[in-house]
Amino acid sequence: MKKITEIEFRKILEGGLKNYTIIDFFSENCNPCMKMMPIVEEVETIFTDIDFYKIDETPISKDEEYE
Repeated sequence: MKKITEIEFRKILEGGLKNYTIIDFFSENCNPCMKMMPIVEEVETIFTDIDFYKIDETPISKDEEYE
């Protein structure tokens, strides 16, 4: 599963989706998200004709800047 940024996500949507696509929005400090990740990764190995992406929605600290 390819981890993408919000900018890459927008480019994917603007370019049009050529296949079925699953996007996993997750946060590293979200326990349910972390429990689901191995399941989503396993599903990706089964459905190879679907594009899988994940976007980290972990809140950005004040010290970090947006791209």
